[in-house]
Amino acid sequence: MALVINVRKRKDKGIVKPLYLVELSKFSKEGHVKQCIYDSDDIMVFLWCFEASQETDLCCNKNNDEVFYFVGGKGEIILDSNVIEMTEMMIVPVLKNVSYKIRNSGSGRLVVLSYKSKQ
Repeated sequence: MALVINVRKRKDKGIVKPLYLVELSKFSKEGHVKQCIYDSDDIMVFLWCFEASQETDLCCNKNNDEVFYFVGGKGEIILDSNVIEMTEMMIVPVLKNVSYKIRNSGSGRLVVLSYKSKQ
């Protein structure tokens, strides 16, 4: 089960304050936590936090691509049926209409950012 939290909505056209992932990261033993940490007219940014052995359900974006950036920890991203081992500082683009799942395959916590356009 995922816990979804919406955190930041861009309200002005001026300078946006920096967001510190260490302060925004939230973990739960109930399931992974997905937070929308930035939302503008053009883009959404999500922060995903996983405890050991947690994973997402199978997902698929019908309207847009999504780019995943593995910030910390060890995990896997499954694209259709292909398993890709992920480590810190890796980026994986997922095209629209491609099924994906993210899994924490390490013994510690996993932190992932994703970026999705609204087009």
